[in-house]
Amino acid sequence: MVLETTVALVIVFSVLVVFHEFGHFAAARATGIAVEVFALGFGPKLVRLFRSGGTDFEIHLVPFGGFVKLRGMEPDETEMPDGFQAAARWKRALTIFAGPLGSFLLAVLISVTVGVFWGFPHDWKQLNRIAQVFPQTPAYSAGLRAGDRILSIDGEVVADGDAVKDIVNRSAGKRLTILIDRQGSRMQIEAAPEVSQVGFLGTSWMFEAGKPPAVAAIESPKGSVAASAGIRKGDRILSVNGMKIETGKGFVDELNSVGTGPCKLVIESGDNTRETLVTPRIQYVRLAGAMFFFPGRMLEGFRHPDSSTGIDKMRMGDVLTSINGVRIRSGEDMVSAVQDAGQGPLEVLAQRGERVVRTTLRLSQSDIASMESSFYYGAGVLGFIPEPLLVRAGFLDSVIQGLHRSWISIRIIIAALSPDRIGENVGGPVMIVKHTRSVVALGPYYVAQMAGMLSLSLAIINLFPIPVLDGGHLLMILVEAIRRKRLTQVQMQAVMMTGLVIIGILFVMIMWSDLFKISQGLAPR
Repeated sequence: MVLETTVALVIVFSVLVVFHEFGHFAAARATGIAVEVFALGFGPKLVRLFRSGGTDFEIHLVPFGGFVKLRGMEPDETEMPDGFQAAARWKRALTIFAGPLGSFLLAVLISVTVGVFWGFPHDWKQLNRIAQVFPQTPAYSAGLRAGDRILSIDGEVVADGDAVKDIVNRSAGKRLTILIDRQGSRMQIEAAPEVSQVGFLGTSWMFEAGKPPAVAAIESPKGSVAASAGIRKGDRILSVNGMKIETGKGFVDELNSVGTGPCKLVIESGDNTRETLVTPRIQYVRLAGAMFFFPGRMLEGFRHPDSSTGIDKMRMGDVLTSINGVRIRSGEDMVSAVQDAGQGPLEVLAQRGERVVRTTLRLSQSDIASMESSFYYGAGVLGFIPEPLLVRAGFLDSVIQGLHRSWISIRIIIAALSPDRIGENVGGPVMIVKHTRSVVALGPYYVAQMAGMLSLSLAIINLFPIPVLDGGHLLMILVEAIRRKRLTQVQMQAVMMTGLVIIGILFVMIMWSDLFKISQGLAPR
C-alpha cells in the first residue's frame, strides 16, 4: 500500500503542477513574455527533456511541485523587451491568473471525465464497501477503514449498503460481529452502533458528538404530539422526568424507564427554556417485513418482506388510508385493525402520489404475533459512509453533471476555508498522504476525485492575496495600477519576505494540526 500511495501521489501532483504551470506558460507565450524554463519538480535538475521556442523543459529531483521561469521577473528588470516586468499590467495579470485558471479547468475536466469512464454516484444505491470512516466513532475505534467490504453482520449476509444500514440502524447499543474483506483477507471486527437518531412524539431527535441533542425534523407538523406540545425544529431536549439527556443512549434508556405513561420534558428553544408534559403515541409499526412510521402513516422501509403475504406489492412512500374499512389515523389504529382482523385478509387502502391503491394482505398467526410497535425508535450508527454505486453517464450528461459538481465543490471548499471552520477542515501534506492511502484502497475513481478537489483547492488558495501566491502578485499589480507607479525593489523585497513569513507560519501551523489530528484519532480513515 505504501508503494501504491507513493505512485498515486507522484502522478496526482505531477498532473496538478503541469496544468497549473501550463496556464502560466500558455498565457505568457500568448502575451509575448518569454518563458526560459518549464520544470516539473523542485531541487536540482535531473534532465532537460527538450528545448522548444526558447523554453527548456526539465525534470527536477523532488517530484512534488514545479515551476515556470519567466524572463525578467526581478523588479529591476523592466527594460527587457520580452520580460515579465516590461510587459503591460494586463499582460502580467493575465499570465499570473492563468495558473489558477488552469487548475480550475483541470478540476472540471476530471469531473467530466469520471462520468464517462466510471460514472457518478447513484443517489439511492450504496454498496457494502466502506468509503470513509469518521473519527471518534465506533467504526473508527473498531479499526474499520476505507476499502473494507462488509460481508456479514452477526452472521446475516449483506449484499449492499442498504442491508448494512438496516442492520446497523436497528442494532443501536448492541455489539455486532462484522465480517469484512480487506484486500483479500477476511477478518472479524466487533463494534456497537451508537444511538444517533431517536424518533419520539413524531419528531426526529439527532445526537451528534459535541452537539446538544436537537430536533432535526417534525415528521407530521399538524398531527404529531410534538407539534401539539409546541416543539419545533431546532429545539433542544435537556431532560426527561428530571434526568439530564446528553446522548442518544441516555435518551433511549430514560424512555424505556418511563414506558408509555406521561413524561415531563424540559425543552430549550433559542434562549428560552420551558417544561411540557406529553403522552407518547406509537411511533412505528413493523408488520410482515414492512415498517410504517406515525403519525405520517407512511411505509418507509422493508426488511425481508414476506412475498406470500402480499406486502411486497406495497411501495416505499405509500401512506395508509384504511384497513378493512377502518380509517387509520395513528399507530394505535393500525395495531387494533390488524389484531381485530385475526387471520382474515386485510384490505389495505393507501395513497400513492395522487392515486389510491388497494392491496390485499393475507397474514398468518405468526405474522400477527410478530407484529412490532413502539412509542419510540432508536437508529444506530457506526460512523462510516458506504461507497455509492457508480452509474456511467453519456458525454453530454457528464459535461452537465461535471460542471454542476464542480460548482458544488467550489462552494464546499470556500465554506471549509471560512474562519470558523478552517481549523477543522484544512489539512496539509500529512493529511493529504493519509487521505491518498484511503482513496487508493477504493480505486481509480476516488483517486481522480481527490485530484479534482486538490486542483480546485490549488486554484482557490492560490488566489488568496498573500505575497508569493498568485493572488499576492495580482494584488501588487492592482496596487501598482492605483498608485500609477511600481513598487521599488526594496519595497518588493519587503513584501515578498512578508509573504514568505506568512506562508512559513501557515505551513508550520497546518503541519502541527495534521500531526495533532492523527495522533489524537481526529482524522478520517
